[in-house]
Parts: sequence; C-alpha cells; structure tokens
Amino acid sequence: RMYVCGTKAFIPTCDYMSYADGNLTLEGKQEDGKGKCPFDPSQRYTSEMVDGVLYSATSLNFRGSEPVMMRSSEESIRTEFSSTWLNEPNFIHMAHIREGESNPEGDEDKLYLFFSETAVEYDSYTKMDVSRVARVCKGDLGGQRTLQRKWTSFLKARLDCPVPNNNLPLLVQDVFHLCPSDWTTCVFYAVFTPQLDSSQYSAVCAYKIEDIKTVFSKGKFKAPVPVETSFVKWVMYSADVPDPRPGACVDNHAREMGFTKSLELPDKTLQFIKDKPLMDQAVKVLVLYPRFFKLYVLVETLKITSGTCVTEDSKSVSVSFFHGNTVTLWCQPYSNLAQVQWQLNGRPINASNTFQILSDSLMIFNASADASGRYTCSSVERNYQTQHVAYDLKMWSASGTTALLHNVKEKENTLVAMVVLLSLILAMLVIWNLYKGHFPLPFCHRRVKDTENRCEQSPYENQLPEHKIASSTVNLNSNNNHVNDQRYSSSRETDRLSTTVGSSGQITMKYIDESEI
Repeated sequence: RMYVCGTKAFIPTCDYMSYADGNLTLEGKQEDGKGKCPFDPSQRYTSEMVDGVLYSATSLNFRGSEPVMMRSSEESIRTEFSSTWLNEPNFIHMAHIREGESNPEGDEDKLYLFFSETAVEYDSYTKMDVSRVARVCKGDLGGQRTLQRKWTSFLKARLDCPVPNNNLPLLVQDVFHLCPSDWTTCVFYAVFTPQLDSSQYSAVCAYKIEDIKTVFSKGKFKAPVPVETSFVKWVMYSADVPDPRPGACVDNHAREMGFTKSLELPDKTLQFIKDKPLMDQAVKVLVLYPRFFKLYVLVETLKITSGTCVTEDSKSVSVSFFHGNTVTLWCQPYSNLAQVQWQLNGRPINASNTFQILSDSLMIFNASADASGRYTCSSVERNYQTQHVAYDLKMWSASGTTALLHNVKEKENTLVAMVVLLSLILAMLVIWNLYKGHFPLPFCHRRVKDTENRCEQSPYENQLPEHKIASSTVNLNSNNNHVNDQRYSSSRETDRLSTTVGSSGQITMKYIDESEI
C-alpha cells in the first residue's frame, strides 16, 4: 500500500494505491495534496514517509512563491514564509536518519533536506545560488507563542564542493546516502553541476553525517546586520547564544533544564532561531583520497560503495573451427582505462605464437584440438575485475563433419520432395481449371447443339474480316453407307452455324436457315 500524490492539472491531490494480484488500484480516498506535492509538475520537490507520516518540501501556492518544508499530520508543522528561511529554493532530496537509536545524548531522529537557493549572505549585484543542507527534529511540535506550528529546529548550512578554477559554487542535483552500519557511519553522496556554462567540471562530493551534525550543534550562526545602504549584510554572530541552544532537539541537556518538548522552550531561544537559522560555517567535503592532501580529484572509475566486487557470469557462446584455421574471439572492454584479460579453462592466457591478445579481441593462429575449451574475457581496471563474455570453442571432428553433411543431404532431399509435391499439386489445379473452363483456350472445339452457346475467341479469328459469315455442313446418310454429295432439297431445312466477328473482337454465333444463304 502506497501513498501517492500528483499535480492533477494544478489541483494537487493524494490517494492510497494498493497492490494485489499483480494489479495497482487507487482506493478512491482522495485527499488535498496542497503542501505534499507541487501545483506545477515542472517544479522540483521531495518527500519522505516516516512511520506513516509524510514530510515534504514543495510550494504551497499556484505560483510557487510560497516554498515550504512541512509535516502533514494532525500536528502539522512547517517553515516560516521568509526569505531568511527559504529563498527561491530548488528542493532535491530528503532523508530520515534515525539518530535517536542508541544515542548517548538522548537526541532524536532527524530529517535532512538538500536543496539549492538564492544566497542571502553574499554581496553581489546579481543573484547567486548556493547548495544547502537543512535539518529538523522529528519530534518538533513548534513553539507555544513564538513559532506556533512552525519548526523550532530548522537550521541550514552551505555545502562546500570545491572545483578548480571555478568562481561560482556548483549546485546540487541529486543525493544518495549510505549507512554501512549505524547512523554514525552515514555518508551523503551529492552530484553537483555548474550553475552557469562557465565551468567544464561536474562533481560528486561526499559528506559525513558527523561533520553535518558538528556544524549544526557547535558551529557559529550568521546574523543580518543593517548597513547604510538599502541592503542587509550577513555576518558571523559573535555574541552569546541562548540556552538551550537554538535549533537543537530536546535532548538530555534540555530535559535537565526542565524542557521535555519544543512547546516548552523559552521565547529567547525560539526568537533567535526565527531570525537566524543560517549557520556561518559550511559543511566541508569528505576527503576520500588523503594522499593527494587536496579536496578534489578527477574521477577515473566508480566502484560500489559497499566495498564488494560482483562478477557477472555470462552465457557461453558456442564457436566451432576447422583444424589449422585462425579463430578470432571478440571482447570489448568496459572503459578506455580498462584492460582485457583472457582465460582458458580458468588459467590465464599469455601472448605466444598461438595466441595474440589485442585490445578488443583474442586471435588464435593455426588452431588445433588443444585450442578447444572455455574462454572467458574480463575487464580489469584498478584491480576491479568484471567478466562479460565467454566462449565454448570446439574443433570439427570427422564424425561431426560427416554428420553435418548427412544432415545437409537429408535437408536437400526433403526440399526436393517438397518441390515435386508442390509442382504436382499446381499441375492438378491447372488441369482442373481447364476442365471446368475457368481458363481461356486458344481454340474452341465445343460442339454446338440446338441451344445458343458462346465460345472463347481463337487467336486466328482476330484475322477474320468484320461480319464475315462462315458455314459448314456435315451431311450424314445412313443408306448403303454412301456419301450423298448433292445438297439437300430446299424443302428440308438444315441448321447452319453462322459466326460473326464484331469490331470489338467479340464472337457471336447463331443458327441460320440454309435457304437464307
């Protein structure tokens, strides 16, 4: 069962979606999605479901001018509508970190929000964006008088991700966090890109949760200071900080002072965090390669962060060869920095008169029966090996060749038999259609009887002059088997066949009386 939200043509709506028997269905329990997802699908937002409660970072209005990080529950709580808190933000990622588990300080779980926004702390004639990380306490209920139904624990700090020869800070685009064991080992990996086309670098920067926690719990705050000009300048706050510390969760120290929940915090603590939620110190990037004693290195290869390598077993491709032939087995490495390694039956192959190893293939010269076996190719880069192709190589034997030729002969015989059978069937169909008169004949030999008939046109009849009349007579006399070569008398009428060839080529046949000739 999932809680899903959508913009619904600028009317944000949420519903529950169930999965059963391979089907996803909405339950029809629509709820107002305002503050849970944006009105405009082009706006970036993020959310996290924690113990059945939705935390989200989006916009509360149609124009997107009221950015908010909020908790949607019976005890709804959100950020202030102030540029000091959120200034034209672009929300990226939210993560729930269970810091309350086995915490010696009695601290509680927190929600971390990664985003970029227009900076308020820099003196610049044009807007400049920076990357931020903010956090709130899961058990925050807001203040009693100050910050009613607002976060009392909202703090934010700049993310430092330096690259060479770049004047403008990179902007965060995506974040992934990994906790190998407990929450103290969590590391956030963030992808950064230039905010203008002035830089050719993108970057992946990593941040330890302990470093983020240190900035929020022990770092200095920034404070706005009015100057003679019309703008406000942000400087490091150097005066005393109220106790309990602004932005801190209710922990063992606060409980010792008699504060068991945020509703009981003093107004001086709440007013401080309302005006000054920005930290002075930036969160420094985790140095993954200390041997360079620099904060950045060029990425040459990416590995699984779990520290384990997985070998992919590929399906074997069967290849056959004749004795003495040259065989080529192809293997394309995964990157330009990788090298290919070949093995035959699990043993490495070295270059020799028989084997030549190329960057993308293996050539086997004058192949013999000894070359048969299982060949595997792997890409190797910085001791990271991945198998991605395998071949089963076999040499044709005499028995195998004979069997192949026998199979080919059988297939040829089968093909000939099928051709003969199809030819006989075709001939029978032609004869049948001729018998039924479906096909035209070159001559007409049908006997004409007492009824009117038509006959197909003969190719010789096209040479007859138009309206030419032809007659023929067959006289039979059964007396004394003599042929009577005298014509029949005029009183005895004998039918004659008259054929007229019209201008259109159609042949018309009719019976005429002999006396009409």
